[in-house]
Order: sequence, then structure tokens, then C-alpha cells
Amino acid sequence: MEVEVLSAGGRRPAVLLSPPLPDLAARLARAGYDVVSVPAADRLADVLAALAQGTLGFDASAVGVIGGTAATVAGVPWLEYRDDRDAAVRWCAEHLAC
Repeated sequence: MEVEVLSAGGRRPAVLLSPPLPDLAARLARAGYDVVSVPAADRLADVLAALAQGTLGFDASAVGVIGGTAATVAGVPWLEYRDDRDAAVRWCAEHLAC
């Protein structure tokens, strides 16, 4: 599975993007998030499993998914799916330390 990871290291919130959005990924990384761009939405559950196992090279304090659907994250018991256009904004505001 091929993903692109933008990380400054350390424990920080992570955002998974699918499909990859390079401008948004760069902006989130500059704001202090670890960002994982996933080309295939059907692989989000695999990427989340790799993240939970620590095999992506960083330790996420929280995880948000932008672009997934209930079906693409099915089987990930610790992830709550919200079909709400403002959910990503609220999640980012909750997990960004300014």
C-alpha cells in the first residue's frame, strides 16, 4: 500500500486524506498535524490499522479522516463516522494546540 506521510514527529493529531489533496495536506502539516494521504479510499481501514500498530513512523494522539465514508472505515471499531460537513472543522479545532 502506498501512502504519503507528512510528519514533524512526536505525538500529535493525524489527519488521513482520501483522495490526496496536496494543498490541504501541506496546510494541515504546517498547522501541526501529521498527514497521511491515501490514494484509494477502500484502503483507509488498512492505513488506520497500520497507524494503530505504529508502522507509519509516528504516534497519533487523535485521528481524523477527511474523505472517507461509513463503508470505507467499516471494521475500525475505535473510529466514529460522522456524516456532517462541519465535523472536520470541529475535530481540527478540538485537537489543534495553539
